[in-house]
Amino acid sequence: ADGSPVEADLTASIELAGTVENPSAIDVVGRGRTLSVRWDRHALHTVSPWDFVMTGRSMALSGFRIQGVGTDVDLTLQSDEQGQLSGRGGGVVDSDLARLMVPGLERADGSTFLNVEVGGSIGQSEWIADGMLCGVTVQGDWFPHPVEEIYGLLRVTEDETLIREVGTDDLDESWLSQAGDVQACLPTLRRSPGVNGRIGDGRVQVLGGYTSQDWVPDRFSLTSKVRNARVQYLDFLPPAVGDASLAFDGPVGELLLSGDINVREMVFSDRIEWENSLLGIASEADVGAELDSESALFAMDLKIASDGTIRLRNNVADLTAGGELRVVGDTNQPGVVGNIRALPGGSVYLKEREFELQRGDVLFVDPFTFDPDVDILLATDVRSREEEYDIAYRISGTYNDWRAETRSDPNLPQADVNALLLFGMTRAELERYGGLGGALAVEGGDLLASSVLFSGLNGEELGGIFRIVDPFRPDRLDLVSGVSERGSGIVSSELRLLYENEFSDVGLPGTRMIFEQNISRASDTYLGLEQRLARTLFARTYWGSEQQGRHLGTGGAYGLEMKVRWELD
Repeated sequence: ADGSPVEADLTASIELAGTVENPSAIDVVGRGRTLSVRWDRHALHTVSPWDFVMTGRSMALSGFRIQGVGTDVDLTLQSDEQGQLSGRGGGVVDSDLARLMVPGLERADGSTFLNVEVGGSIGQSEWIADGMLCGVTVQGDWFPHPVEEIYGLLRVTEDETLIREVGTDDLDESWLSQAGDVQACLPTLRRSPGVNGRIGDGRVQVLGGYTSQDWVPDRFSLTSKVRNARVQYLDFLPPAVGDASLAFDGPVGELLLSGDINVREMVFSDRIEWENSLLGIASEADVGAELDSESALFAMDLKIASDGTIRLRNNVADLTAGGELRVVGDTNQPGVVGNIRALPGGSVYLKEREFELQRGDVLFVDPFTFDPDVDILLATDVRSREEEYDIAYRISGTYNDWRAETRSDPNLPQADVNALLLFGMTRAELERYGGLGGALAVEGGDLLASSVLFSGLNGEELGGIFRIVDPFRPDRLDLVSGVSERGSGIVSSELRLLYENEFSDVGLPGTRMIFEQNISRASDTYLGLEQRLARTLFARTYWGSEQQGRHLGTGGAYGLEMKVRWELD
């Protein structure tokens, strides 16, 4: 299944006696001398010669035994003159050999003990194989975590495969009475029914089986219970600790994975780069799940519930949430319906300002758009130079087309509220205290409250301008104070808007533009272009609107700098 070649060498002698006109009367007597099989890291070989005899309607196989590292299996087979078969075999198999037959299986460690019984007749043989998993670990590309310490007993026949308990069949008595590793596994197997294992520091149990035709599965009936497991199924979500009761049943082609998942703990602690999201342009391609052209593996109907057990604790917020979601659709087109609600009283952070969360609801209505309705109400207190304001900030609409509304007490226009939140002053105060440029920036940009940057319009509807602007989206957009980018040595508490972007997207790797605008004084502007010359050597040319020291009629100050940067480990 993994694509690695299988090589085999056989040395044997065969004697035939009879007439070609009557093939069923031909007697076959064979003696195998050596058989070796090589695949991946495995090398199996027979330990001694073996014999094979078929005379009329009788046959016999004796002395066949094949070994390798972690594998030792034998088989004996015979029939009577009426062609009735009887035989048995078994031993131990390195579980890693399962990768040869199971698609997507990446790892299989441990031992599997086999017991094989053969009945029926020549031409209609009946095989019964029992497999005991004893501390096996498996991992496949279908699931991001390994399942470890697997113990269980399976019975495989041509018509079905069942998970069963130990000692419930007469065939168990002989092979389970063997000393050694089989006996060592029995106490764990008898502890609980089914196949049991460990996943994400929790426990998983599987019961049931499937029916088959000519060894090919045609209908599944499996149930599973997961307890206190820590799983991270999607890369963009943190690990979740929880319990689950699942069922996987139905005919092949109409399989359904259903059940309940209870999230006991999920903590979002990684930093969220919200600054980049503010300057992102959502398009229609962002709404809805990507569809797979291949046939779906199975349908889904999963309920995921959290009773206030989801915690967001990072640079964006410190809050607790819960809710109930249903995963529907299939593996090609999954969908989500339901709601997530944040508990009132949490905190939301924007820059250095803290908001109290009064309401936070996310509602998934259309299962396949992944564009939920949002309803968020935030509150904060802001003291400007002249007044103290209570501000309510509401975000509503869909995730890809949200709108913001603000209210304040005392009442202010929305542009003034935005100025308060960003700069701590109203537009009038900005003008009064030398901040006219900042006020104009707030009027024109409305960065905090406007949702135009999140609109669902595509590039053609916007005249293609965003396809031109896209390479100039900033790597950094921030409000700073202290020493300016010009590095004049003057430390100032005045706020400056800082924009930085590397032009690698337009074929200029190592070239960076730096723009800095004083919010309080529109006359203080800085623009620089920096080029990396070596790993730690940089050259920068710049223009500054304000000259220092001398004042020449050149339209500003110009300069060229060479810088060496390194970090101390």
